[in-house]
Amino acid sequence: MAKKVKTLSKLKKDLDSIFSKFIRLRNANEDGWVKCVTCIKMDHWKRLQAGHFISRRHLSTRWDEDNVQVQCYGCNVMQQGR
Repeated sequence: MAKKVKTLSKLKKDLDSIFSKFIRLRNANEDGWVKCVTCIKMDHWKRLQAGHFISRRHLSTRWDEDNVQVQCYGCNVMQQGR
């Protein structure tokens, strides 16, 4: 039986998910609370996002730790990264 091969888009999606979790946990305290880098709102890491300074479409910086910081939904999506 042939082994199912993941597509490039599926691999990117999987890595994005793992990298996002890493970014959000990287600055969290022992209780899981972390600050939005933009507005300093405190929330649990599961409710925050990994915001990119340079768009994810640029693969050279997509998974660069210096390009991604924790942001709340309001700053990352509604304010387009602010």
